[in-house]
Amino acid sequence: MTLDAAAGQAYVLYPQGRTPQVRDAAWGEGTRIDDPGFNDAGLDGWKKTGTVERDTDSQGRNSAELSGTGTAAVEQRVVGLKPGARYTASAWLEVEPGKERRTTLSAGGEQTVIERSTAKERTAANDWHGTYFQRAKVNFTAPADGATVFRVEAAKVGAAKDGAARVRIDDVRLVANAPATKPGTLVHDDFEAVDQGWGPFFKGDAGGDTDPRTHVAQKHAPYTQAGWNKKRIDDVVSGSESLKSHDENTGLVYRTGPGTVPLKEGRSYRVEFDYQSSHADAYEWVTGYDRIGADGVPAPVETRRTPVGAETATAHLSETVTAGCGDTWTGLRKKAARRTGRTSSSTASR
Repeated sequence: MTLDAAAGQAYVLYPQGRTPQVRDAAWGEGTRIDDPGFNDAGLDGWKKTGTVERDTDSQGRNSAELSGTGTAAVEQRVVGLKPGARYTASAWLEVEPGKERRTTLSAGGEQTVIERSTAKERTAANDWHGTYFQRAKVNFTAPADGATVFRVEAAKVGAAKDGAARVRIDDVRLVANAPATKPGTLVHDDFEAVDQGWGPFFKGDAGGDTDPRTHVAQKHAPYTQAGWNKKRIDDVVSGSESLKSHDENTGLVYRTGPGTVPLKEGRSYRVEFDYQSSHADAYEWVTGYDRIGADGVPAPVETRRTPVGAETATAHLSETVTAGCGDTWTGLRKKAARRTGRTSSSTASR
């Protein structure tokens, strides 16, 4: 058999007369989103504004790329939602590292905005680890007609000597869930209805690019609670689920970001949560901000560390955070001095 093949082109050989019928890949089949991972070469499932194309990087990972100096956006009308029901819409977003561009994710009349991507994705099991992708999300109530528009927009920018920042998008999700709300808060999460990940938090630099020892723990009394097999603290502080860190690696375990907790410069916020901790001098609650250095490399700066003491009964931590320049964030750090220790938190209101 002789095949006139083109270099770099993959081929599949079938017996004569048994070639299968080509069918539509149906990207996103079974979800509410057409092509949520931007795998279609023409992005035909999306309405495109400005300079938009599918980007495939050196590792074969696909995403939608918004570029150029004009407004660039992708959007999709989603139907079939239950009127009055709550939903969470989200996507992985990355503004070209070292640059800034106002990028807005919106759905159901709600929106969240990021200006820059300064925190690396460090979960080893995540396809995007080592990049600056982080998930941004909004919670909304479906309107009476059961339809909404999901949109990600990169704002128009002026001319820049090194070019306008590119924005990449991947893995759009729309999940039916009803996370608890609390009047007067910017963000409230009791970890009882997390759509994915750790609610408002994402992994920090603890252990580098690795799979963390933190998860949303579910209550299975008596096995998950204090007293069982000499356990010092409850896995679940209250309700049915809590965010639990167990014998974590040294470093920043988790933190917030502007895509999940948008703290605005010059404003003060009350950060508070209930928690238990098995050992003293094991963890600290930290506040910091991200900046882009003169070398163009994003870097975090910690401004405060509050020790988390040993608390085998539920305790409450509360402090004021005033957002300054850069992207202000807050999170949990594991200290190097203590190799063991657990901490669980059930609520985090901001």
